[in-house]
This record gives sequence, C-alpha cells and structure tokens, in this order.
Amino acid sequence: MARPKLHDENLRQRLLEAATDLVAEKGDTFALRPLAESLDTSTTAIYSLFGSRDALLEAVAEQAAKSFADALEAVRHDDSLTWILSLGVGYRRWALESPSRFHIVSTAQVDSEDLRSVRAMSLRPLGEAVQQAMDEGYVQGNVEDICTTWYAGVHGFILLEISGILTGGDEQFLRLADSLFLAHATPKGVERLREQSFIDLHPKVVAVELV
Repeated sequence: MARPKLHDENLRQRLLEAATDLVAEKGDTFALRPLAESLDTSTTAIYSLFGSRDALLEAVAEQAAKSFADALEAVRHDDSLTWILSLGVGYRRWALESPSRFHIVSTAQVDSEDLRSVRAMSLRPLGEAVQQAMDEGYVQGNVEDICTTWYAGVHGFILLEISGILTGGDEQFLRLADSLFLAHATPKGVERLREQSFIDLHPKVVAVELV
C-alpha cells in the first residue's frame, strides 16, 4: 500500500494562508515552529514544501501580488467611467476580503521582486482607464496626477475603513468616488456624472466577480 501523501498541495496552501496572516501581523520575523504547530504539522513539512524560510516568505509575497493583480484585471470594462469605478470598487473589495494580503502588498513587510513589480504596475490599469476617459473628453489634466489622486483617495479610504474610523460603507465610498472624479472632470464629465453618478453605476460594477 502506498504511503499517504502528507506534504501535499492542500497543506501548502494552508501554510501559505497562515504565514500570510503572520506576516501581516508580525512582519517577516515570525518563527516557523509556531506556524507549523498551528496547523498540526512540523517544520519538516515547511522545508519539504518550500525549501527554506526565505522561499516561504517569497511564496507569500508572490501569492499576495498575484491576487492583487488579478483583482484589478478582473474588472476591465469598455465604458471608461465604469472601468475607473470598477478599479476602485475591485481594489476595496479585494482589500476587505483579503486584509492580510492587502497589508503585505501595501507595506514593506516582505520584499520580493514580484511585489516590487506589482507595486510599480498597480497604476497601469487605472492609467489606461483614465487615458480612455480623457480621450472621450470626461477628464482633463495630467494622467499621472489624476491616477495619483484616485489611487491615494481609494487607498486612504480603505486604510481608514479597515481601521474602523470610516463606517459609512458603500455609500460613503461612492461619494468619495464622485469627489475624486470631479477633481479633474471636464464640463462633459460633470454632465455625465450628473446624468449617471457612480452610485448609479455601482450595481453594474458589483456584479463583477473577483478572481
């Protein structure tokens, strides 16, 4: 009879999730033995599945980075305003559903090439959406400045929401989205938002499933 496969993909994923929570809570200084014991396994399993402690941390960073990138890519839309809102809503939803991964991606708790790459590329989908909105005459100004305004506003809202300071939920977030857009809107953009605000667009946006 074949011996049972104890160090399998299921255990690997459980270790990754538990390690992700520990990194978010304590940084990269946590000990491997308590991690292993929390899942009723051994440090031998960690070394068998990942090779080293550094490799485990790299896998944690890689999984967080991929999850973040997938969340942003999943909300692509033909309409520029819906796309811009989708990116904000998708980012917020991902962060609230995966607070530990959000913490890893948005801080320097773990350093890895994957995370550096994702951080550098995180504004790319937003840049494309803003450029499309600019081409359509809805916003004006410098694309990078518009992206920074939007990204900083959404990211700050998420941090305050996770910390419990902001408690207004979707309605408060959508009012922020209106304000961020209006900061760079053209008269055509103001008229578009008057006819169809981000609150109006929200039901269409939340129907998108994140990966």
